[in-house]
Amino acid sequence: SAWSAVALWALKPPLVCSLFVSYALFGFTAMLHLLDVQATKDILPRCVGPLTEYYRTPQEAQGRGKRKRVPPTLRENLASIEQWQRRSAHEEDLFQKVFKLFVDLVDGMQARANSSCSLVGSIWVHLFLVATLQILAVSGSLAAAAEEWVRMSTAQLGFCICQFAFHVFAGLVVVLPVTGAFCKVTAAVGRVPNDALQLLAQVGCPVSRQASVFCLLAARKLGMHIFMGCFLIDARKATAAIVVIGALVVNNIWHTLGVMCGNL
Repeated sequence: SAWSAVALWALKPPLVCSLFVSYALFGFTAMLHLLDVQATKDILPRCVGPLTEYYRTPQEAQGRGKRKRVPPTLRENLASIEQWQRRSAHEEDLFQKVFKLFVDLVDGMQARANSSCSLVGSIWVHLFLVATLQILAVSGSLAAAAEEWVRMSTAQLGFCICQFAFHVFAGLVVVLPVTGAFCKVTAAVGRVPNDALQLLAQVGCPVSRQASVFCLLAARKLGMHIFMGCFLIDARKATAAIVVIGALVVNNIWHTLGVMCGNL
């Protein structure tokens, strides 16, 4: 009706402004967390640096010892054992400190991500639902309007098709950046345990130590969460949602074409 048209045109300016503001908000939030992830990755090499003395040096000394042809004496063996005992005690204490630093860095990074999600998560859900319902409502209403489209002129039909394409495209434009921003942060945060594992391997850390660090860090649900931390936003879920929405749109379009061909 005319009243609904006037009301919609009155609501479009603030709606478009709110969309752009939401894009800026999600983009700025994602950029902050990407910088946070990069800062955490820059700190990790400084954490594992002291371990190089305990892992690489003994291995190099052992390699040089293999080239030594004179067998060690009993006193040298006893001194070597005492030295290894002292090094093992120091290494255990140092590794526990490095391990705690890893956990504190990852937990702090995730805590900041959770704080941002608690502030903007409701806006994210609102935009995603509005865009999804807009796409499904516009595509679902095609079949109902197909009978009128048959009686329209070419110009009117072209206008209706352009309006339909605009609303569907606008809905997709809302869905893709909203999901893409959170998925980007989730992917970056999820790579931090692998980076920590690679650094430990580079300094010669034993496999058992690497496994203990990686298992504890990988067991955490790292990334951007919504619904009070119960739902993780990642690329798999976003891809599945977009595929489902696209399949529903294609089904509605196909049904609309069937109705229009039947009315010809």
